[in-house]
Amino acid sequence: MEALLESKYDYEMNKCILVKGDIHSVWAYVIDITDNRDEIEFDGFICSRGTLIDDSNEIEAYINHDQDYAPPLLCEYKNEYSIVNDLVESDIKIDWKDNIVQILIKGTEYLKMDLETKTSYSKGISKSGAYGIPLKE
Repeated sequence: MEALLESKYDYEMNKCILVKGDIHSVWAYVIDITDNRDEIEFDGFICSRGTLIDDSNEIEAYINHDQDYAPPLLCEYKNEYSIVNDLVESDIKIDWKDNIVQILIKGTEYLKMDLETKTSYSKGISKSGAYGIPLKE
């Protein structure tokens, strides 16, 4: 499974939206690029690439800091949109208008990020918690 990377910059706002996928999951990050700071302001879970875990105590075992792996999805947050198989970079689109960023996967909105409130709404989760807030239709 290949690593995924997609990004979009707004130099007036001094922000970058980075969509990054590893072997476990795909996340979006809002990065403050003011004066080359490159600090993550907040993030949002987009989808799992198939790795689901049952116990939150197992998460650290999956995060590989050397390879920069993000946390996989806990089963208790899973829904019918959580797992996206065969995802490639061309399936990912970043749509950015003012303070709202939408991440589309294969044409479907999977993540909405509100830059003003620093809140993420994800289609790939069933309940609010560590992965964000569920995106409602």
